[in-house]
Amino acid sequence: AEDAALLADTLVVADLRGVHSHGVMRVPDYVHKLRVGGVDPAASRPVDVLVFNDDERFHTYSELTLDDRMESVLGYFHPLYWQIHIFEDAKVEETYRVLYHEGFHYYGRLVFRTLPIWLNEGLAEYVGGTLIEKGVVKQRGLVHHGRLNDLVDAMGAGWEPVPFEKLAVMSRPEFYAEDAPFKYAQAWSVVHFLMEGGDAGLKSAFTKYIGLLREGKRAEEAYAQSFADAAAPSQWESRWRAYVKAMKEKRDDPAPRRR
Repeated sequence: AEDAALLADTLVVADLRGVHSHGVMRVPDYVHKLRVGGVDPAASRPVDVLVFNDDERFHTYSELTLDDRMESVLGYFHPLYWQIHIFEDAKVEETYRVLYHEGFHYYGRLVFRTLPIWLNEGLAEYVGGTLIEKGVVKQRGLVHHGRLNDLVDAMGAGWEPVPFEKLAVMSRPEFYAEDAPFKYAQAWSVVHFLMEGGDAGLKSAFTKYIGLLREGKRAEEAYAQSFADAAAPSQWESRWRAYVKAMKEKRDDPAPRRR
């Protein structure tokens, strides 16, 4: 039942993205394959990582499998084929960041029935800021300077961040509808603040929120049950803004090179 629900969600998401060739129109074909034994419903789901060192090959393969050349990204997780596709950036650190980001999307598909879009992208960006050496995590929560700059510049130009109560339950179409890059940056910074901001109460509420989602709770229900006893959003959102400002000021100082 869990696998069937996951597939149904994947097909709907494909339709929402406009990739109808990989949407619900495939249901009759999948049902037929199940009936004739063409699909093993009990199979495990390992992920294949495809790394392209040529941008045209990356875009061509994306077009063949997604009907989209994906020219604005360095990588993505393909839930239909359980593949991570990555274009090898000239900076190896950036390639690893994209790998960890997309790897989280794979993990999220395995562990959660559904994830609110803000949390899916915010956690993926947070996980992307991980430093691993010889298989050991040396550092986590490294600042994503591109997202930080986008957020600070947008807010400085008058863009108003989405109130957290709304962001926490925002649908995928709403998230992508307008100012998506700024919402990505906000989502990453909120996760960073909740994880690294030093407020034990908020971190505990955030951890509970994730746990409830993992249990299958709806986004609205998980939010209400986990953050109900935390500080009012209007109070801690002001601290989040100060946290973002402090990160930016620290970034403007000479920063150590990432190993």
